[in-house]
Amino acid sequence: PADQPTGAPSPSPAPAPPPLFGAAESEPPTTARTTRAPLTLSPFGSAPTPTQQLDRVFHEHGQPTPRSSVAGSTDAARSPPSERQSVLSPVVDPLSSEGINPNAPKLVKVGFVTEPSMAILERLSDDELAAVHAFAVERPDFGRVEWLGRVDVRGVDLDRDVRICERDGPPEVEVYDDDDASKPAVGSKLNRPAIVTLLNVGPGADASEAECAKWSRRVEKATKRMGASLVDFDPVSGVWKFKTPHF
Repeated sequence: PADQPTGAPSPSPAPAPPPLFGAAESEPPTTARTTRAPLTLSPFGSAPTPTQQLDRVFHEHGQPTPRSSVAGSTDAARSPPSERQSVLSPVVDPLSSEGINPNAPKLVKVGFVTEPSMAILERLSDDELAAVHAFAVERPDFGRVEWLGRVDVRGVDLDRDVRICERDGPPEVEVYDDDDASKPAVGSKLNRPAIVTLLNVGPGADASEAECAKWSRRVEKATKRMGASLVDFDPVSGVWKFKTPHF
């Protein structure tokens, strides 16, 4: 304007308006949280996911799983929650060589099996090994021992302590050696009630009725002599089953 004095200071510029978009610098950005479902591991679980199968293959060959074979973290953040579980959760193979309990029972003898299987027993915790239900050792085509109730099998050497028809002569089952000073007390470990089944005992399918009756009397007397109770004996099939209070 013409009436403005010469040399007067120019008016200060108006302050800039606040930004229309975005939060103020003093407000930290919020971070979205992803709720992760718990991962349940069990040897009886469902079939492995493709990611678990791939990890298993590379684990067996001693190589790490290539990260390009699974979705990256960016893809995982963009994927729906239902598809995010297999990426975010740790992949643990229950059949890997890791996680074997050193207190599991020992069995390397050829021709012997256990129930539950050794593969399962080796994965149990100490608390679970201390109370295994319906534990059994079997030598197929020869015999079987099934313990009643829950049995503490921690540190049991089945190779040494359980013998099923391993000597020449009539079929027999031995649990512990009577001369072994370390034999557990009655009621503990394997020295407890069990059902014993022996096979190939009797005259055979071609035997006469008189011979079968003779064998039945012999088996009954032998069972009582052991302090056991007869459960069943079939002289034709040769199956002898009895219950013993201990070994």
